Amino acid sequence: FNDAVGPRTRENGFTLAPEIQGDELTDGVGGGTCQMSSTLHGAAVFAALEVVQRKNHSRASRYTKLGLDAAVSYPIVDLKFRNTLSFPVMIHATFPAPTKVRVEILGGDPVAKVEYGYGVVERKDFVRRITVKPDLPSGKRIHRQKGVQGFDVFSTVRLTYGDGRVEEKRYFSGYRPSPEVFWVSPDYDESNLPPLPEHAKGVEGRSAPEETTDETASYPM
Repeated sequence: FNDAVGPRTRENGFTLAPEIQGDELTDGVGGGTCQMSSTLHGAAVFAALEVVQRKNHSRASRYTKLGLDAAVSYPIVDLKFRNTLSFPVMIHATFPAPTKVRVEILGGDPVAKVEYGYGVVERKDFVRRITVKPDLPSGKRIHRQKGVQGFDVFSTVRLTYGDGRVEEKRYFSGYRPSPEVFWVSPDYDESNLPPLPEHAKGVEGRSAPEETTDETASYPM
């Protein structure tokens, strides 16, 4: 993917868009490229191609199912897949709407019925992060980021071939929890913040209430 797309720079036509830095979203040149790589990865999976290199994001993505995302960051984090089919294929990418991308793998007839499923084996609660911003007006607060749980996920790709053969591939994705983030002015009264949302275990850097054990279960989709 990185060789085909090249460096994400303004000179190459990229612009500012949200991207993950650490555990917070911020604007960066080339942000949003991972939506393309994730959609391409999903197309490769359902085309029964061999995925050679894929890394999940540090946090769960809202635009695809858990385990189908594919993070890229030039030049280190890459997506690679190999055509092991008996015919050449073509990647056909279109934009049916300004906020949507569609990727098709075109070639011969499908070689197998492909089914994708995943199970969440552990969920991890997030914290609230309060960041003081000296340039904010007095008494001002900004809800900068919604908190997101972390997930440990096992994915299964099941291929059923025309001759009755069945093949299964399994892989793991580990997503870290992302904090709920509030930016506040230096004089902001934190008692005016809303109650902690569901799945928030406390405020970062402060004593948390007595923790309960996370449930561990499988949720096939």
